[in-house]
Amino acid sequence: MSGTIGDNVYRASGVIASAAAGGKIGQVVQTVKTDTATTTVDPDAFEAISGMTVNITPTATSSKVLVMTNLHLCNTGATYFTLYQIFRDATQIYMGDAADDRARVSGGMRESLEQSVESMSEIYLDSPSSISAVTYSLKWAAESSSTGTLNRTGNDDDRLDYPRLASSITVMEVLA
Repeated sequence: MSGTIGDNVYRASGVIASAAAGGKIGQVVQTVKTDTATTTVDPDAFEAISGMTVNITPTATSSKVLVMTNLHLCNTGATYFTLYQIFRDATQIYMGDAADDRARVSGGMRESLEQSVESMSEIYLDSPSSISAVTYSLKWAAESSSTGTLNRTGNDDDRLDYPRLASSITVMEVLA
């Protein structure tokens, strides 16, 4: 069954033809990290989050890549922060403006309880302008004197109310 937006017969059935050419999803690639990780790196030297990398090869230079991240973060110190950055290859993307000594990041959290985990999600439409393989990855850092944690609570007690979680990075090629 097919129809156009102006075709009332098919609109009533919920079928609407897609726009000519653009906006279709060409491919979807995802990496899921189910193990835990920690960092003690200060925000002046972000480090890669092991296992949080995904590769995609766009089919046209006009394609865009929708980057979606979902991280479960905590920190071992009450009131300390954990921050993260999104990269396309070696270029940081989706970040705040520069302002004095402030870290330029994609997201982050400030913890008030070591047993609560914050779910942090970002969505960004990138324009890599490439038909070569592109790598999207995440880096992170924690406030001095604390430890940032991924997929677990800060104090990680062996109890039911201290969960283990999964985090992911998903990329979709959006055709022009």
